[in-house]
Amino acid sequence: VTAEEIESVEIVGGSTRIPAVKQIVQDVFQKPPMTTMNADESVARGCTLMCAILSPTFKVKEFKIEDCQPYPITLSWQGGVNEDNEVEVFSRWNVIPSTKMLSFYKKEPLTVEARYSYPNDIPFSESRIGQYTIEQIQPQPDGTPSKIKVKVRLNRNGIFDVTQASLIETIEEPNPPAESMESTPATEPAQNGIDQNPPTTEEKMEETAPTVNGTDVPSSGDAQTTDDKKDEEEGGEEKPKTGNTAATKKKKKEIDLPITPRVPGASKKELDRLIEQEVKYLF
Repeated sequence: VTAEEIESVEIVGGSTRIPAVKQIVQDVFQKPPMTTMNADESVARGCTLMCAILSPTFKVKEFKIEDCQPYPITLSWQGGVNEDNEVEVFSRWNVIPSTKMLSFYKKEPLTVEARYSYPNDIPFSESRIGQYTIEQIQPQPDGTPSKIKVKVRLNRNGIFDVTQASLIETIEEPNPPAESMESTPATEPAQNGIDQNPPTTEEKMEETAPTVNGTDVPSSGDAQTTDDKKDEEEGGEEKPKTGNTAATKKKKKEIDLPITPRVPGASKKELDRLIEQEVKYLF
């Protein structure tokens, strides 16, 4: 929408009485702002309308109201020379509340720093939001880096926080022994030399899995990254490959990791002490 397409501009709120605010609005929209509405009462009416929308008692015309975060937020961490070590997790005008999930591959504790992407756009001098250290990160049993999932969130008030971190551990468990031929129930005798239960196509494929130099040939899907949501639906287990003679199966286990935040303000311990002291005064 361009400024020419806007028919009129109505300003409400106590701060709109400031002449400088009116002048800025006029310069942006190229037309004088209108003050036909009560600057204070209209805000109260808007709050009342929002209460009616949220209440199941009243039926009002449907409005789509979304709160947005005006300042983009970037997350950075220590990485290699040729590796990307920062990403903009929440862009400008990102709808709130909002949650993002990030994945890292690390062998040691990870420290991430959150900051506003453009310091000159924020109304205060400090652009750093805080540092968050994820502890107790260990490599996999075979020495490879572990997959770390980090959940970041903007709450309904636009406040950033690292809410959860977890380590995905891959565990190899022995497969149950295959049933012997004696335990297999006997099938009905064939009539006229014809098997009544011929093997299906899948069974035939399992019996004739292709091999190269005595090893199984992986299918094209083995090289693809496993979807995390699919892992959760399947219980975190990886099914053995067709024709694989290994007597183990891989199972994924998610372990919660502690997060140590370093943000401006009182610590959680100090806040709990003040809350307990406030409760004593009330009762």
